[in-house]
Amino acid sequence: MRPRLSPPRVVLLSFAAAILVGSLVLMLPGMTSDPASFRYIDALFTATSAVCVTGLVTVDTATVFTPLGKAVIAVLIQIGGLGIMTGATVLFVLTGRRIGLQRRLIVQETLGHVRLSGIVRLVLAVLAMTAAFESVGAAVLAAQFALRYDYPFVKAVGYGAFHAVSAFNNAGFALFSDNLEGFRTDWVVSLTVALLIIFGGLGFPVILEVVRRRGDSRHASLQAKIVLSVTAGLLAFGTLGFLLVEWDGTAMAGLTGPQRVLAAFFQAVTPRTAGFNTVSMAAVDQATVFIMIFLMFVGASPESTGGGIKTTTFGVILASIWATARGKTDVEAFSRRIGQQQVFKALTVLSFSSAFVFVMTVLLLATGRSIGVTEGLFEVISAFGTVGLSLGLTPALTTVGKVLIILTMYTGRVGPVTLGVALAARQRAGRVTLPEEQLPLG
Repeated sequence: MRPRLSPPRVVLLSFAAAILVGSLVLMLPGMTSDPASFRYIDALFTATSAVCVTGLVTVDTATVFTPLGKAVIAVLIQIGGLGIMTGATVLFVLTGRRIGLQRRLIVQETLGHVRLSGIVRLVLAVLAMTAAFESVGAAVLAAQFALRYDYPFVKAVGYGAFHAVSAFNNAGFALFSDNLEGFRTDWVVSLTVALLIIFGGLGFPVILEVVRRRGDSRHASLQAKIVLSVTAGLLAFGTLGFLLVEWDGTAMAGLTGPQRVLAAFFQAVTPRTAGFNTVSMAAVDQATVFIMIFLMFVGASPESTGGGIKTTTFGVILASIWATARGKTDVEAFSRRIGQQQVFKALTVLSFSSAFVFVMTVLLLATGRSIGVTEGLFEVISAFGTVGLSLGLTPALTTVGKVLIILTMYTGRVGPVTLGVALAARQRAGRVTLPEEQLPLG
C-alpha cells in the first residue's frame, strides 16, 4: 500500500508532536516552582527550544523549573538531538520488530543521510556514540563539580549529566542563571563542554569514519574532508576574531592571557549551534556580534545534532565561487567533482535560509519598536541555527515575538529543504526541455 505521508512530512509531524507533548508535560504540577505564574506560551517555547536543541529561554531554567522539570527538558533535548524516528527505530530493533522501507526512508530523512543502505547500523552506531560521549562528559563534569565546587554527590551527577546531554546535542541549556559565565576560567568544564559540542556537531558518519580510519585522511570521503576542514577553519576564524576584537574589551576583563585564549576558543565553538556562553553577551563588541552571526548561520554539519545551513553547504558554495572565479565549469574539492545538483541544492539552502531569516527579522522587529536591528537579526539567526545565544532579547519578547521565534527554531531544526519538500505540492516531472537563453549575471 502506498504511504499517505512522505518522509519529510512525517519528520515535520514527529517533531511537532514531540513539542506539543513536551509543552503539555511541562504544564503539569511539580514541573515548575510557581505553576500559577508559568504561562503555556513559555512552556511551548521551552519545549520547542529543547526539542529543536536550541537553548533560547524566556524563563530562567535554573530557578523556574524543579528537578523533575529539568529532567523533562533533558529528555526532550535527547529526543530532539537524536530525532524521534531514530529513537523509534532503536525500540523496533530492541523488540525484534522488522524495520520496513518506509521507516528506513523516514530515518534517512531525519538523519539527513545520503544512502538508504546501512540505515539501521547507522542508527545503532549513533546510539552507541551518543551514550559514550555523554557518559564520559557527564563523568568528567560531575567529578569537577564535586571535587572543585563541593557539590553534593547527587547534585554533581545530575548537573554533570544534564550539561553533557545539552552540550553533545548542541542544545545550550544550562542550569545556572548566568549560563556558564561562572566557569570561564575553569579549563576542565570549558574544554569538556567545548569538545562535546564539537563532536556533536561533526556528524555521526564523520565521527565513525575518523574512528575507523584512526586519523588516516588519505582515503577519507569528500564529506569528511569538507566537514573537518571547514570546521577547523571556522573555529580558527572565530577564535582569532574574538581575540583580536575582545582582547582589551570588557568581555574578558580580569582574565589572564591563557584564560582569554580559553574564553575566545569557547566562544568560537558555541555559536556553532550550541548556545553556551562563558563571557557576558551584553559586554561583547558589535564586531564580535557579527562574527557570531556568521558562525551561527553556517552552523554545524549534516547528520549531526546541530543546525545552520551546514558546513558542507558552505564548503560547496566556496568551491563553486572558486570554480567560477577560475572560469571552470566543474566544481571541485579535494580532487573530486561535485555534481551540479549538489551545487544547486547548496545554493537553494543558502537562498531559502537567507530569505527566511530576512522575513522573520522584519516580522520580529515589527512586534516591538524597542528592538534594535542587530538584536533582532541576532535573535532570529540564533533561533534558525538552533544556537541559543541571545543579546538579552528573548525574555522581553512579546507573545507574537515568541511565536515567531518558535516557528524559526522549528524551521531551523527540521531543515529548510525538508520543510520546503514537505509543504510543496507534488509535481510531475517535465517531459519538455525548454530552449536555453543566457542572462547577464553579477
